[in-house]
Amino acid sequence: IENINLSESKKLLKLKSVNYNWITNNESDLGFIAQDLLEHGLEKLVNFVPNSDKINFPLGYHYGIQYSKIVVYQNELIKDLYTLTNDLVKRLDFLEKKINKSNF
Repeated sequence: IENINLSESKKLLKLKSVNYNWITNNESDLGFIAQDLLEHGLEKLVNFVPNSDKINFPLGYHYGIQYSKIVVYQNELIKDLYTLTNDLVKRLDFLEKKINKSNF
């Protein structure tokens, strides 16, 4: 068992959220582009999906994103933000107390 590295989680921040239409049925959807995840080193979140539609997918597959695993990275980012927020609140409290003491 190995902890998720925060720097790996921060790669999510580089991704673009997009609206797109599926090739097969032109249905509108939203999400990420799998190739974008691969380019940013998040290959653990991408899988190859076999596809017999040789017209739209001549290689016999397309990329898929394992969205459920993205939550793991998001959790690390949330924990980091929580820690940062708590640190900032402590600093703010300290400064406010210092200002209040100087006003007397």
